[in-house]
Amino acid sequence: GGDSILTIQVVSRAKKRGLLLAPRHIFQNQTIAELARVADASALAAESGSGAGPVPLTPGQTLLLAGAPEGVLGWNDAVLAELPQGVGAEAVEKSLAALAARHDALRLRFERREDGSWTQRIAAPSEVSPLALGRIGAGEVAAARERFDLAAGPLQAFLVEPDRLLLAAHPLAVDAASWPLLLEDLAAAAEGRELPAATASFRRFAEALESSPGVAEARQTAGAGRLPVDLRGGEAANTEGSARTLPVTVPAEESRALLAEGTRRYGNTVEELLLAALTKAVSGWTGAPRLAVDLAGSPREGVFEELDGSRTVGCLTWTSPLHLENEADEGALLKEVKETVRRLPRRGLGSRLPVPEVGSRFQAGAAGPWKAELLAPVRPAMAARRHVLDVSGFLAGESLRVDFLYSEALHRPETVRRLADRFLESLGAIIRHCQSSDAGGFTPSDFPEAGLSQEDLDDLLADLA
Repeated sequence: GGDSILTIQVVSRAKKRGLLLAPRHIFQNQTIAELARVADASALAAESGSGAGPVPLTPGQTLLLAGAPEGVLGWNDAVLAELPQGVGAEAVEKSLAALAARHDALRLRFERREDGSWTQRIAAPSEVSPLALGRIGAGEVAAARERFDLAAGPLQAFLVEPDRLLLAAHPLAVDAASWPLLLEDLAAAAEGRELPAATASFRRFAEALESSPGVAEARQTAGAGRLPVDLRGGEAANTEGSARTLPVTVPAEESRALLAEGTRRYGNTVEELLLAALTKAVSGWTGAPRLAVDLAGSPREGVFEELDGSRTVGCLTWTSPLHLENEADEGALLKEVKETVRRLPRRGLGSRLPVPEVGSRFQAGAAGPWKAELLAPVRPAMAARRHVLDVSGFLAGESLRVDFLYSEALHRPETVRRLADRFLESLGAIIRHCQSSDAGGFTPSDFPEAGLSQEDLDDLLADLA
């Protein structure tokens, strides 16, 4: 135990000096000479500009640019943050410059070739003009975002008088998991504090993703079922302009129980618990014995053991098809979901079509030190949506919120409300099961080196008992 704690301290201090090490490196290379051969001293230097030049598109970027969708250059996501007392425009402008120097994804520049394909490169900090902080009134936020110009850079900022900050970023450069990191770094720089230790650059991940072998092509599993629709608008009607969001909040007591008992009994993550509830809810709606879901993945989840991406900004997410069997027993369902998710090599990186009708993602990151509101994305009204239904979970502290994003051209609000109620009922049943005395158990992914099936593991544990 003591050795592990010391190792983590060494790794943390090495990062501050620009050396990337993992704890396993220290256990495997127990002399300074051996460590010197595995320490990557160039990784963090790339954050300050030496990584300038062409860089491959990530899977998420390729998906966004597929078919050059209408108005793609003006797409943006945004947050509206409250500036604390004592932090003014000058401090914010200096902090934005520090962000651009640290995160190479904020210096991306895009070009479209004659054949319609896209390329990108990272500009050196010396090429990037200081980000001018525009000043707008509270009623001008929507108009300012409509004027977003990717050619001027993937990040734009406005001081919303008197004391709020609007940050708009193109999804080609900033995905959902990047926002908490940007806000945390921005706050540290503006308040004169030391920035958190940097991790691997966007470039390193883009190159790793390009060279990573894809997983086997996903099979279409029979019995997943199609989502029932209320209105016969067809796929062509499923556009961004028709999208509506139904948010539901898990009661505070149930949220705490989910985080405590839910994650402890079978070793499930919060994402896996939500997927289990979603499987039961959608299967009850469609009558199908399983759920086909397009699951979001990211290299920040340890996909590349040699790269730490916990604080890497960029468009790094991808989606992969996953088929989850519905089980009547909550314990069996939690085991099934856990093992199905964890059997995906590298979170399904490289999986191919068919694309399920349901998309799911879970965001566990905190919102950052400043109070901030994530605004609705700006997309052209006629842009096609990828899924019929998107379900997104957000966890901040002990509060859990789940958004159901649907098309009003396909579903009525009351239909989606009934589905959301089913989801909350299923989640409640899972929580109550996890609070019962007979809940709990291990699955094969808890012992990856043993090569046991669930049946073999159950037999072994019974013998030991």
